[in-house]
Amino acid sequence: MGKSRHRSADRLRYLENKIAEIEEVHCCPICMERRRNVAFLCGHGACDHCSDTLTMCHMCRTVITQKINLY
Repeated sequence: MGKSRHRSADRLRYLENKIAEIEEVHCCPICMERRRNVAFLCGHGACDHCSDTLTMCHMCRTVITQKINLY
């Protein structure tokens, strides 16, 4: 019974880490509330709400010349 509980705890920790990774990839890095759905030519991105006012990338400080909607 102790090994089963240990395996369950390991599995839970693994799944929590995977969820955190998925949220990090898909979540807006500025507000951390909405889905990242706009990409810039530098490769970074944000949600449409946060990217509306940006003229420079918040990550690499490259001038944003184009915003690409992601679906």
